Amino acid sequence: MCKVICRLLSIVIIMLCVGILTTQIVQCKYVAKKAHNTKQHEMSVEELGGRVLVISPHPDDEALACGGLIAILSRQGVTTKVLFVTLGEGFTMALKRELHTPFASPDQRLRFAKVRADEARRALRILSCNAVSFLGIPETAIGRMWFEPSWDGYLSSKNALKTHYSFPLSEDLKPIPLYPDSIINELKRLLIEFNPTSVFIPHRHDDHIAHWVTNVLSLAALIELIQEGKLSYDVGVYEYLVHFGRYPTPQGTFKRLPLLPPRMLYEEAKDRWLLLDLPADVIALKAKAIAAYKSQRSLMRRFMNSFIRSTEVFERADITERKERIVWIPDRKHEPVMPAVCPSADITSVTLKRDSNLFVVRIRTRSKPSEHFSYRLCMLRLIGDIRHRMLISVNGDLRHMRTVGINSSVVRCEQDGNGITFMLPQKELPLSSTLLITCEVIWHERVVDRTAPIIIATKTPPSKLTNMDKKHEHPLS
Repeated sequence: MCKVICRLLSIVIIMLCVGILTTQIVQCKYVAKKAHNTKQHEMSVEELGGRVLVISPHPDDEALACGGLIAILSRQGVTTKVLFVTLGEGFTMALKRELHTPFASPDQRLRFAKVRADEARRALRILSCNAVSFLGIPETAIGRMWFEPSWDGYLSSKNALKTHYSFPLSEDLKPIPLYPDSIINELKRLLIEFNPTSVFIPHRHDDHIAHWVTNVLSLAALIELIQEGKLSYDVGVYEYLVHFGRYPTPQGTFKRLPLLPPRMLYEEAKDRWLLLDLPADVIALKAKAIAAYKSQRSLMRRFMNSFIRSTEVFERADITERKERIVWIPDRKHEPVMPAVCPSADITSVTLKRDSNLFVVRIRTRSKPSEHFSYRLCMLRLIGDIRHRMLISVNGDLRHMRTVGINSSVVRCEQDGNGITFMLPQKELPLSSTLLITCEVIWHERVVDRTAPIIIATKTPPSKLTNMDKKHEHPLS
C-alpha cells in the first residue's frame, strides 16, 4: 500500500513539474512574441532632460524598476536623484530573518531600516548615483495614511515605531510630523529644490499599498506645484510598476527576455507605455545592484531576479485634468482575496458625471452592494496651495452614512443594481479647483478594494469627449 501511495505521489510531483515548466515556456514565448508589438514605443533618454528624480516607496524599488535607467542616465552625465519615502521597516519576516530575532520591537525596526538604507546606498553606488535622500516615513504609517477618516493627528499612534515624527536617514532632511499634509508639503519642497525635468513615481495600479499611497501623495504635490507655477508644465511624469498580481511574467531569471507591462494595463493605454532597451553591461550592473539588497533577497530572490531583463518598462502618466462629461475608469485585475471571494466588494468601474447643478460619482461592483461593506468616496480638493479633503462613506444598505469635510445634508446616495451613486451639489466644489478622487471598499476598517486615483477639474466641462474616452462612454442610468 505504501509503495502505491509513493508512486502516486511521484507521478503527481512529476506532473506538477512538467506543468510548471510548460507554463514557463509558454509565458516566455508569449513575452517574446508580444515584444514585437510594443517595440515601436521606445523611451528616449534624451527626452527626460538634464535632471531626473526617482521617488521610491522602499529601498530596492528603484533598483528593480529603474536600475537600468539610473545607470544609463549616470553614464550620460544626467543629474539623477533617488528619494526613498518609507523606512521599509514593515517587512517583518525579513526583519526577523536578518536580525535573527523572534520579535520586532520599535528599536529593532529602526535598526532594520538602517540596514536597508545601507543596502540602498551600496546599490546606488553600483549604479553610479550618489544623490540620495531618505524621507524616513514609517511604512506602517503610510500604508493607512490615505484611508483614515481624519487627517489631524490620527496617524501618530498607528505605526509600529510608536512615533509622531519621521526618521529621515539623511543629513539634508529634518523630521516632519506624520500627517499627510506635512508629507505632501515636504515632497513639494524637495521637488522645488531639485527642480526636475522628469519624475518617476510608483504606478497608480500597484498592488502594494505603500506604492499606491506614494503615487497619490506624489501626484498631489506635482499638481499643486504646476498650478502654482513653481514647476513647469513640461515636466515629464512616468510611472513604474513593481507589484501587480503575477507580474513580472514569467517569474525567474530570464536576462534575454524583455520586461513587458501586464496585458490588462497595456491594452488600456498602449500609446503611453514605453520600453527602455538595456545593454548587456547595464543589465549586469542592475543585477549587482539588486544583489546588494541581501535582506530582501533572502525571501524574494526569484521575484527580484524577475526584473533582470533586457528592457525596463514605464508608463507616461496622464496628470492632465479631465474635463469630459463622463469618465469611465476600468478596474484593475488580479484582485486580492476578499474581492475575488465577495463580488459585492469588487469595484469594477467608477463613472463621473457633471453638469451645472450636480457632481455625480457612481461606483459599480460585480454584484449588489452589501450591508457588510462600506463604500467610500475620497476627494482631495486642490486650489493652489490650499488643500481640502472630503470623504463620504456609506454602507451597502444606505442606512449609515458618514462624511468628513462636507455637510452630510447636501449629499445624496442611491443604490441602483450593482452600484452606489453619490450626488453632491456643484456649488460645493469651487470652479477653479482640481479634484484627486479615489474610491474604496472597507470591511472592518480594512481596505479590501480600491481604484487608481482620478484627476478631474471641477469646471463645467464641454459636451464632447476626447478620443481616448469615447470607447468608454457609458451613460449613467
